[in-house]
Amino acid sequence: DNKVWRWVMKNVRHAVRTYLIQEDKVLTITYNYGEQNGWFDIPGGKIEEGETPKETAIREMKEETGVDIKNAQGHEITNNDNAL
Repeated sequence: DNKVWRWVMKNVRHAVRTYLIQEDKVLTITYNYGEQNGWFDIPGGKIEEGETPKETAIREMKEETGVDIKNAQGHEITNNDNAL
């Protein structure tokens, strides 16, 4: 139904997830609040206006883990061909 599709597209969130893999280990974060308290996740977040996905990945990794990324490599994946 068009009404549902318009709602979905209006609420699409453009975001990144940043995987830091070193010596076969993946860096994760742990939520310490809300319903997700204790859950593990991958660092990431919303792409801000004017920001590239690579810039977002670098910023989110620093904000969520304190790690500075110097050599970011990216792969773009989407579940919606119209989203990007």
